[in-house]
Amino acid sequence: MNKEQDVRGGPGLVGTEMEEQRVADAAQKQMTEVYEFQDITLHLLSFSRPSKVRIVIDEKFVRLYVGPRDWQFDRITKECAGSGVGLGPCGD
Repeated sequence: MNKEQDVRGGPGLVGTEMEEQRVADAAQKQMTEVYEFQDITLHLLSFSRPSKVRIVIDEKFVRLYVGPRDWQFDRITKECAGSGVGLGPCGD
């Protein structure tokens, strides 16, 4: 590695640009998270048209709300931590 790369972090990147690239790389890594499981209740429910969909993401959980149904996924294990109207056991 030459001195320019040591100081600047790579060709063409300095200070703020390096930080912006780091943030973009971290965001891309987070965007590839996948959360899934088989829901045995969803097909039984009636939904209003249109149905409200809401996603809440915090440090510990990803929460998905679709009409009367909701799911909570652990961000570390990627597993369903709860589902239903009151976040009961998965698959209820």
